[in-house]
Amino acid sequence: MLTALCTERFSEKDGKIKQTDMPCVYPIQLDTEEGAKLDSRNAKIVVCKVAPELMNSMTTEAMLEKALGYPMLINLYAYSDMQQAIGVVSENFDGLQILRDRENAAECIRKAIDAGVDDLVRVGYLQTLASYVADETRGTVFLKRSQTAVGAERRWL
Repeated sequence: MLTALCTERFSEKDGKIKQTDMPCVYPIQLDTEEGAKLDSRNAKIVVCKVAPELMNSMTTEAMLEKALGYPMLINLYAYSDMQQAIGVVSENFDGLQILRDRENAAECIRKAIDAGVDDLVRVGYLQTLASYVADETRGTVFLKRSQTAVGAERRWL
């Protein structure tokens, strides 16, 4: 089913996967009746599995949306230590590492933070992903919250 929803496209000239700007959808959302029937964490992880080849064929923007839509992403907040949380989630979802490996991931996340100021949950996930993407080689240039994001938080408080 997932393969049908996320068809890989190949170039007939060179046999390479063409890059797509559309993140494929997960076959089951965990907050639905069908998702509620999954009785174990492992069952949920299996249902949410996406082939790394498919994620590698996505643009960075599409890969970011794929990561944000990952049904088990909520587990980032199940741990008090964010490094541990990212480690656990990325063990089951290759998309976090694929996103981190993109050279333009930081810029893509920054643009998404600036654009998503009305959705505080999304901004929170984006800021968490920004922290994950930032490391000693890339620096923390984009980790400062934009003034619009801070203003949106004040409106909601």
